[in-house]
Amino acid sequence: MQRPALLASFGLLAALAFAPMASASCPGDLNGDGSVDGADLAVIFGNFGIPGAPGDLNGDGILDGSDIGLFLSLWGPCAPSCTSYQSLNYVGAAVGGPGAYLPLTVLSGNVNVLPSGEPQGLVLAATFDGSVSIIQFALSSVSVFVDTSFVLFPAGGTPELAFIDGFPTTIAEMLTAFQTDLQIGLGPGDWSVAGRAILAMAALAETEPFACNLTVSLEDASPAAVAFWCKAGLASLGGGIVARAIIECPAVGTLCPEGGVASIGEFAMPCWSLSSVCVGDQFVGGQAAFDSVYSLWAGE
Repeated sequence: MQRPALLASFGLLAALAFAPMASASCPGDLNGDGSVDGADLAVIFGNFGIPGAPGDLNGDGILDGSDIGLFLSLWGPCAPSCTSYQSLNYVGAAVGGPGAYLPLTVLSGNVNVLPSGEPQGLVLAATFDGSVSIIQFALSSVSVFVDTSFVLFPAGGTPELAFIDGFPTTIAEMLTAFQTDLQIGLGPGDWSVAGRAILAMAALAETEPFACNLTVSLEDASPAAVAFWCKAGLASLGGGIVARAIIECPAVGTLCPEGGVASIGEFAMPCWSLSSVCVGDQFVGGQAAFDSVYSLWAGE
């Protein structure tokens, strides 16, 4: 299959866009080959007794005998996941907000993903205080309606660029505004347009349908669809990283084991891509969150 031309323009290698890794839907598959088997058992034995090592399936901080018991219960092929384009059905889905650190965000709506990988549809994001944002997916672009304001992530142009009410801004600047709004402590209804838009997008990072289609689309969708998913991913995963890192920076950065992964909602981020997010135990801002996601596509 011919790889999208856009991947080359971004300096990407499609095969390296997402290296094999354990997934939230198949946690025992430590090498990402679609099956829990002897190869994964070798990883378990190689990391036995190491705090925070890949294979700590029960999340108690160390890989020990209890993890081996859990691992053996998962033995066999993983359930089919991300095998084809599909409808992203958010009807009735509810998540705890990006990184589970923000107030409850409820997603409803349906997005159809065309064979080309291009999405079309609407998603409603609502918070506990009545703040509502609407995300519209339309032919390789995504728009977020925040009250009377309008945020556009276009397919064309540089991958880091967005527009708020027609004025250009960067996704990194939006993530910084999101960080500020989150730290001030006001309800989302009082947040900036940029912060509310990122909150709505970051909620998508909590959902398996979004993570699934993001992965698949980067591999073999049309160039236009790859442009869309790239920008949507930068905003969604970047927001999830900001939300988690502000509260628990060491777990995202400094304590992420070398060669391991950190979960951002339903998405598994390789630790190498998060190396710039934390300095000591302090989160260093929206630009670092943007860079950490973009490094996946750039293969840096």
